[in-house]
Amino acid sequence: MNGFRMDTAGSAPPADDTSEAARALRGRRVLLVAAEGFDRLVATELLDVGAGAQVLVADDVARALPLLQAQRVDAIVLDLDGADDGGAAIVRGLQVAAAAAGCPIVAMATSGVAPPPGAPAGILACVAKPLHPAALFGALARCMPQVDGSATAAPAAIAAAPGCISFAIGIERCLGRRDLYERIALRFLAQGGASVQGIGEALDRGDRNTAKRLAHSLISTAGTLGAMPLSDGARALYAALAEGADAAEGDVGPGGEGDRLTVLAAEAARVLEALRAHLHDEGVREAADDDTRENARADTRGPGAGGRA
Repeated sequence: MNGFRMDTAGSAPPADDTSEAARALRGRRVLLVAAEGFDRLVATELLDVGAGAQVLVADDVARALPLLQAQRVDAIVLDLDGADDGGAAIVRGLQVAAAAAGCPIVAMATSGVAPPPGAPAGILACVAKPLHPAALFGALARCMPQVDGSATAAPAAIAAAPGCISFAIGIERCLGRRDLYERIALRFLAQGGASVQGIGEALDRGDRNTAKRLAHSLISTAGTLGAMPLSDGARALYAALAEGADAAEGDVGPGGEGDRLTVLAAEAARVLEALRAHLHDEGVREAADDDTRENARADTRGPGAGGRA
């Protein structure tokens, strides 16, 4: 299918267009196909809370197909990150059913990492992560008929934060909603520095693929929060890991991944401290502690205990 376009954060529709695009999604049914995790949480909240869409969620194509076949779906949002072939296989699994239902597919992928040259057939647009509401809503609105609706005005952004994080950027990416930003921040706090620690552990055992995957995810996670130095550091580490794919396993010598990881860990600690201070100022620190304790209990229960991402 031709007509593919990439919507990056830099090419997002103007802020004034966000409400118009959101109105096009209000009441529409969107099937989100994404593995459980931070990006799925953000996409779900933006579509549900921000645009008023009815969001159906599936972990993968196998779970998406029954939903697509059982009810009307107006559009599919598909997360391409983590797919070895740039998403070609998972798109093939969806495109026949989507075409039969007249349902467009919009992909999301980390900016600067995906999609690869030659997007998989069946995708009409690809939105860069970290997700910008205007880009996500605009891509979906262009791919399906618009409907009338109403949108609420976003509140003003909060005051500037320490240099490690811009709450203004984070809240803008959450449609100006402090409550949505705080829910996402709580999720990040509950995970603590697990992502950076996981990268180090993966490198220690020579598992560069896992280290790349975790760094790749952190690019979007930090960017959504407005922690741009942390996002940039994760991007630099990802690039170093990708460029050193043929190097000896566990090669984390001076000037390489090891140094970048040390810098990344320090930056992550600064972001966590700033978020805790911000949430305390907003009067939600107790909720953060409760969420952290619940996360710890879930860890002790092991796989399968899960919940809504």
